[in-house]
Amino acid sequence: MNCTLKKSPQISNTHALIDKAVAIFKELGVGSEVIRVVDYNIAFGVSSDEGNGDEWPFILEKIKDCNILVIATPI
Repeated sequence: MNCTLKKSPQISNTHALIDKAVAIFKELGVGSEVIRVVDYNIAFGVSSDEGNGDEWPFILEKIKDCNILVIATPI
């Protein structure tokens, strides 16, 4: 999960870091998918679906289905 604060297609150092991890995983035969969280409509709240176009349920299902979760954040 790319938790940069910059929406696509802005350049993100966090994305550059993720690219390095993806390359290492690829060498090990591990597939990767990067989700840039800021590009989704995620509603504030405490439930797993806040309704009204909340896209968090889509991301949550991907988290539940993955074997390895990497969360990359800006520093």
